[in-house]
Amino acid sequence: MTISFKTVLYFSLLCVVLSTRAADNPQCVGDDHSTWTNCRGTLETENLYFIGGFVDGAPDGEGVLRDAFGTNYQGEFREGKKEGRGEMTFGSEHPLSGSTYVGQFKNDMPHGHGLMNYSNGATYTGGYQLGQFHGHGSMLFSNGDHYRGSYKDGLKEGFGVYTYVDGARYEGRWRNDQEHGRGRQIYASGGKYVGIFQNGAPNGEGVYTFSNGTSYKAMWVDGEPLEETIENLPSTR
Repeated sequence: MTISFKTVLYFSLLCVVLSTRAADNPQCVGDDHSTWTNCRGTLETENLYFIGGFVDGAPDGEGVLRDAFGTNYQGEFREGKKEGRGEMTFGSEHPLSGSTYVGQFKNDMPHGHGLMNYSNGATYTGGYQLGQFHGHGSMLFSNGDHYRGSYKDGLKEGFGVYTYVDGARYEGRWRNDQEHGRGRQIYASGGKYVGIFQNGAPNGEGVYTFSNGTSYKAMWVDGEPLEETIENLPSTR
């Protein structure tokens, strides 16, 4: 990996900052980094460029890293891996090129609470588990849609609210990234469905209310009511 003068200057300035923060650690001595411990130093290989603290030959404590993807990371390390709080900008060779992440890390991956700003304008803030959305989170999509709710292993799971840019809104249960369970769908037209969802569509018993207040109850299959089950209900207005 070729290191440009600009990159070296960037890391040199960061090294000054790290040196100030880690004044108790002396400069690492010798060319064999495997012997470096409780010191700060610079390590350059074919795949990475690192400046920061070392313990038992591995990055440990605060440091800055540029890897083979061109990704820049500044933050905490433990036993050679990103662990603790850090800031990362994904490089031009990375699938998330141009995106930035600020938050907690574990085992080199986002883990805990973090904020991801994607290069396409989308933003996620919330929980992570080993690189995937997990727990409560909020995603603002690049098209203006917004989801706030629970995630599991990177997918919407549990209770959540999805608001579409056209004003439509779903509130209810999710499974495997789809509406699944009891929920309420408010359509842009003003109509509303309250009932059971499966695999992203009304499936089971539910009530549809028109914008004028009239409504009916029916059994639904793949988003459509079974005609023979339709039961008109008193108007809500």
